[in-house]
Amino acid sequence: MIEVAITLSDDKYLDKYALWLEEFGLRAVRITDANDVSKYPLIVLSGGGDVAVEMGAYMCKNPEKKIDGVKKDRDDLEFDIIDKALSQNKPILGVCRGFQVMNVFRGGKLWADIKDGDFDLKIHRDDSVEKSTDTIHLIKSENGNFYVKSHHHQGLRTLGESLFATAYSDDGLIEAFLSESGLWNAVQWHPERTDAGMGRLWFKTWLESVIGQQTGT
Repeated sequence: MIEVAITLSDDKYLDKYALWLEEFGLRAVRITDANDVSKYPLIVLSGGGDVAVEMGAYMCKNPEKKIDGVKKDRDDLEFDIIDKALSQNKPILGVCRGFQVMNVFRGGKLWADIKDGDFDLKIHRDDSVEKSTDTIHLIKSENGNFYVKSHHHQGLRTLGESLFATAYSDDGLIEAFLSESGLWNAVQWHPERTDAGMGRLWFKTWLESVIGQQTGT
């Protein structure tokens, strides 16, 4: 298997991502140092807590009152990793938080809470139980409609430079984007937790292409 790098808040989150990436012939290795980017043909930015206010992610007043799970050290690491990957023409795959971080890096903004944009939170996150859980919802794209699992309260407010949307949720929230270079591909949902189908296989063709270009296979 080809080893690829993945950022994580904690090792306990590795298993689901690892099993999902194995379906594409890839072995996930946690990266904790941006200088290690050169070792891998692909960088995966995974899910996690909200992006810190200091990263310039928000347009609203007092966003710190609406965000949680912030880990500024992870923000800094992932920005450094993205910078290194760009300088080395390395492809980046983003999931949920990773999708948001990539957008912010490009100058895009986030909703501190998607309710501020009149989006329907219950579509994206199930808060009906004491500990919020995944919810299943519809994704609309040029390649067809399909269902995914997601768990988030933030989303893209404005797209970053050189990014274009490739999928939306039923309430109009951007759910996926590509970069103009083709080296960035990211989604708001969790493909590693989504059942079999397009939502889980969204990256398949793109991965085959970029991994082949990086490895010469």
